[in-house]
Amino acid sequence: MIEYWRQLESEPQLAAVHYCSPLYPESLEIATLLRNIANQLVLRFPNLVVPNLTSVTLIAHQVDAVEHLMVKPLLSLPRPKSPLFILIDGCDNDILPLVALVSTFV
Repeated sequence: MIEYWRQLESEPQLAAVHYCSPLYPESLEIATLLRNIANQLVLRFPNLVVPNLTSVTLIAHQVDAVEHLMVKPLLSLPRPKSPLFILIDGCDNDILPLVALVSTFV
C-alpha cells in the first residue's frame, strides 16, 4: 500500500495530499485538512491567492471554506491540460462529508 501512495505522490496531476492518522489527532481536524490542502495548492500554483480564514470559520462554515480556499482559487487558474486530483487518505466519518463536498466542487 505504501508503494501505491508513493506512486500517486509522484504523479504530476497530484495537486495536494493530506494523510489523516489517529497517531496525529490534529490531522483528523477539518481545519487542519483544509489549511494543509490550501497551503499545498499555493505552493503548487504560485499565482494562486487564498484567503486566511480563522479556525472558527473553517469549522463553522465548511462549505464556504471549501469554496473560498479551493474552488474559487482553482477556478481562477487557467484550465490544466490534464485533470488534477487531491489525495486525502485515512479520514474518519467526521471528515467524509467534507471530502465528498470537495469532490463535487473540483
